[in-house]
Amino acid sequence: MTVDKGKWCGLECNHKRERSQKRKTRIRDVLGEFFVSNNRITIADVAKSAGVSAATVGRVVGGYGTVSSKTRDKVMQAIAELGYSPNVVAQGLRSRKTKTIAVVIGSISNSFFANMVNAIENEADEYGYNVIICNTNEDPELEMKQIVNLQARMIDGIILSSAWPVGSMRPEKESVYRCGVPVVMVDRRVEGLDFDVIESENFAGSYKTTNYLIALGHRKIGILGTGNYSTINDRIAGYKQALADRKIEFQPRRVLTPRRKKNQYNTMEIDNFFLSNRDMTAVMILNNSLAETALLRLDHLAAYDRDKLSIICWDDAGMNKLLGLTTVQQFPEEIGREAAKRVIGLIEKRDLPGEKKNIIGTELIIRSSCKPL
Repeated sequence: MTVDKGKWCGLECNHKRERSQKRKTRIRDVLGEFFVSNNRITIADVAKSAGVSAATVGRVVGGYGTVSSKTRDKVMQAIAELGYSPNVVAQGLRSRKTKTIAVVIGSISNSFFANMVNAIENEADEYGYNVIICNTNEDPELEMKQIVNLQARMIDGIILSSAWPVGSMRPEKESVYRCGVPVVMVDRRVEGLDFDVIESENFAGSYKTTNYLIALGHRKIGILGTGNYSTINDRIAGYKQALADRKIEFQPRRVLTPRRKKNQYNTMEIDNFFLSNRDMTAVMILNNSLAETALLRLDHLAAYDRDKLSIICWDDAGMNKLLGLTTVQQFPEEIGREAAKRVIGLIEKRDLPGEKKNIIGTELIIRSSCKPL
């Protein structure tokens, strides 16, 4: 049998073309399905389905302006049927608002900050705002990096508990914090940053607590705090004022602010403080992050009689209740609520900017850790 090579080649070429065409059709069908299933529903699609204008849909989605309940229901039904999801990023770019507040703190593991942040989140949610939490580990340089990064995220406002020690903020650093969005400071003040401050009555609380110990007969009172911050300095100042008013000589050796690195305290400093003040009859520990370390060091020191020492702590953590520790209770939840209200008021221009202070009271909770002499 003789094969016509020309005819055979033609048939083979036709077969290849058919296979190629089928493959292209199959690919096109798959891609078509992909593009149809992933076609983003727009606000115009919702408006067409609901029989309203795109502007009306925008008011419903954005929660602004006035829309009748009947129209709102039609729009919400169209959104549900079409599976429309608003592009929050695009909305933020258009409005220059992202409905986001940043909270910059030392560490969320600190119960004071944890309670404060929880209150901020609850209050912000009432106004339709989201919250971003940034931990600085009490590192000022990391804090500045966080502030710069937050600017890139287009946040609307910042609530800040600064890691800068008193007197260490140089003028050239201040511009980082003047980032064009409202800033409200909590718990601590920083010289050079004239923002609103929400804080506890640190001076008055310490003054009243020192007087309580003096009334029990104590004269040799020590004080432990963390770092050169406005909060601690105010509490030390209240302690000094109470001693002066009662004509009790202030002894510098009875005050210690131990060094720390990444929230780990220098235990040798704490040991030396107690051992060099064996005549001390009472001590105030000015913040809860230090209290646990200080109490453990007391138990470790066999040469020190802890049972003869009256102890007062700041911040009413669960440990204080368990150990029967007399405590200066702060109200971080109230501080958080007030800070959130203030920063949102500034963001929405309901409040005018300007340095304001809001002092939140404290309460002395008396338990068994303080004994009269």
